[in-house]
Amino acid sequence: MKSTGNRAPASELLSRFAAIVAEKYAVTDPAVLAPFLVEGRGFYQGRSAMLLRPGSVGAR
Repeated sequence: MKSTGNRAPASELLSRFAAIVAEKYAVTDPAVLAPFLVEGRGFYQGRSAMLLRPGSVGAR
């Protein structure tokens, strides 16, 4: 498997994801992302350009 290293996803890809879930459910603010990027014990920290949140939790 080819490693992508530290490359950020292409802005076009992030835009497509945001369009799928609706802009208001695509979080890119670093301050809002921060709590989601730290493992529960605080040992590990991840990276993400975007968090996609569900519009609802109801089954369709």
